[in-house]
Amino acid sequence: MIKNSSAFSIGDGDLFIEIPITEAKITFEVFDIIGRKVFQNVKENTNTISLNPKDFETGTYLLNIKTADKNFTTKILRIN
Repeated sequence: MIKNSSAFSIGDGDLFIEIPITEAKITFEVFDIIGRKVFQNVKENTNTISLNPKDFETGTYLLNIKTADKNFTTKILRIN
């Protein structure tokens, strides 16, 4: 579940992604629209990750989240 995407897009708050169960390891990567990796992080023993809008310039990004047995990709926007 993605939370606070509106605030993230205008630079007014973090983007939160909640995964239904706690995972031993979550890898998340953000790619710009032309496919360059602009951010990567690994979290352990959690079910929540967050992204700070100050780490991203205006644009469209692809967020890829990997766990031991699942892979999820979604689009995120930073408009301001």
